[in-house]
Amino acid sequence: MKNKTPQIIILVILLLLVITQTIIILDYYLDTFSFGIFSNNKEFISYYKSFEEGVSEDYLKPYRLIVKSGANTLWVIDENNATMYNNLWASYQKALKNIINMNATLKYEVVEWDNVFKNEGVTIEFKTSIPVEFLAYMIDENEYISYDDKIEKIHIKPESNTQGTVYIKTDRNLLVYENIPTTDNLTLENFSNLYSLLNSNSNYAKNRYSFYLEFIGNSRAGIEDLGVKLDIPVVLENNRTIDFSLFEMKEFSVITEYKRINSMDDMLIEAEKIKNLLLGSTADKHKTIIDTNGDIFFSNEYNIFSISKDSQFTYKFTPSEKASEPGDVKSAFLNSLEMLNSFFNLNRTGTSNLILYKVEKLETEYVFSFNYTYNGHIIYFDGETSTIVVTANETRVLEVNGKFYSVNELMLNGSRVVYSYNSDYSDLYDLYDINLLTIASDISIGFIRGQGESVFPTPAMIIEEKDGTIVSYELIKAGE
Repeated sequence: MKNKTPQIIILVILLLLVITQTIIILDYYLDTFSFGIFSNNKEFISYYKSFEEGVSEDYLKPYRLIVKSGANTLWVIDENNATMYNNLWASYQKALKNIINMNATLKYEVVEWDNVFKNEGVTIEFKTSIPVEFLAYMIDENEYISYDDKIEKIHIKPESNTQGTVYIKTDRNLLVYENIPTTDNLTLENFSNLYSLLNSNSNYAKNRYSFYLEFIGNSRAGIEDLGVKLDIPVVLENNRTIDFSLFEMKEFSVITEYKRINSMDDMLIEAEKIKNLLLGSTADKHKTIIDTNGDIFFSNEYNIFSISKDSQFTYKFTPSEKASEPGDVKSAFLNSLEMLNSFFNLNRTGTSNLILYKVEKLETEYVFSFNYTYNGHIIYFDGETSTIVVTANETRVLEVNGKFYSVNELMLNGSRVVYSYNSDYSDLYDLYDINLLTIASDISIGFIRGQGESVFPTPAMIIEEKDGTIVSYELIKAGE
């Protein structure tokens, strides 16, 4: 009798291949469940990268890292400096893993931060104050000591080649963790080398900043009473310019195609296509309505989705019974991002990057506010603080309100369109006659998109005042 073992092995291999192929196909097309192979926007990500890992990597990262010596000079490192940013953040994650389960060695009033930010070391800044659950999520730790304070900034001061001190500034306290093991860029020797590199390498000259205290002078009389934060990084160098590549924010192609149609019958056909893209397997459970303005509504007993012709997207869930508490913030945040992915799934071309701009905890829900970014710079809409706002609890999303666009670099004959702008803060203060003592929260370079038809945001100096108001001052092109 012939040996059938080889044939059996071949059959088993073929069967495994068929099963694997089936899993991949199901993962691609199912909207109600995912094996983690594809993200909701159907882009191949990784066989080993889950949705949660993608969220942590894409949304829960520091807004910027600030490298500082004992001198007044400092460097702002953001994701534009990808290699240095990623290396520093990786070193930080290792150090933070050592404190997430520890009680602070010392605890001070938050005003003591004024003495900390002057120390050498590296400071993490978050765009919004984050709950401790988010910090644990960022560093992949499930167990942590919880507290009610929200984290604003973290500073690590290298003390030796093996240890450092970690300072966490919250909205109410300054927490100090002493004798924390440090590695990589956070050892004293490697930090000194990093500082020497930044100080001597001309490629980093445009990232050289000073703290706001140095800008307005050493006299601090009455400044604290105005609520002015003194640890804001600002540029003091004369004739500093930044090159910006022009980009455009365009409505989704499905919206553009829909707006071209005049016949109501054809509009309904196109609206059904949009519904299927947005809702997937649940599309047939929602009724489609087009109002006199041409705005589209998809609804069932509890859910209403609407898409306006000006790319305003909304969602509203009407619960039969209101939740008594918001629940876990991490679960609420993941729910929010899954809903946003559903909306961005309508985008057939282009990309969109968002930054978490604000987190609010209300009595029965959380509110997450987002803004678009381009090359590490935040894009603001004129007159608005946040572009997309999601309300959710740990069970589900309750409401979405925002403008959805693709953000694409502008190319002309295969090349980027680049302009140089004067970004010297001193010149801008003089040009616009800005009252320095009204500044309280942050100063940065970003983009402003007007409310008109222009799809090209303009580089601007952005001032966030202490009441949350956004004030922008357009940068001037170099040579004008």
